[in-house]
Amino acid sequence: MDRQQASTSTGSAHEGIGAHVRRPGAGEAVVIVDVEQFAAIRAAHGTEAGEQVTRAVSECLRRHLRAGDRLALLREDEFLAVLPGASDRTLAEITARLREGIEGLRLALAGRVWSLSCTIGAAAAPTSRPCGLESLVRVADTELHRARRAAVGRFAG
Repeated sequence: MDRQQASTSTGSAHEGIGAHVRRPGAGEAVVIVDVEQFAAIRAAHGTEAGEQVTRAVSECLRRHLRAGDRLALLREDEFLAVLPGASDRTLAEITARLREGIEGLRLALAGRVWSLSCTIGAAAAPTSRPCGLESLVRVADTELHRARRAAVGRFAG
């Protein structure tokens, strides 16, 4: 996925993947995946290496998402996945698959092999009332920051 595919005309990646996330009872969720080594790889090997990481991570995440899930590049090292119809159990399963996929990636760049890790924040919409995408993304982002601070399993949600 290149940056053009991930953004919309307004510059907000998540606006392009559905402004009205859920209806009551529909069970929507969002996941934000932050690639830990992105800045170090880009600093060591340049912008093109950063783009290689972005493509590799995007392909990995897509392989571990369901057919109807949507993926966007949120920030240069963060990806946003929208999971329509995801139960709490489905959210937990997908989050585990995403983490395992990222941690299984090995990228050879300029004679060095990089292993990747990630921090994940997730949020599920309540089943009792409508919840917009912006709200879910804010909650997932808060959970991402909480996971970074805790650094225990690097997942919160």
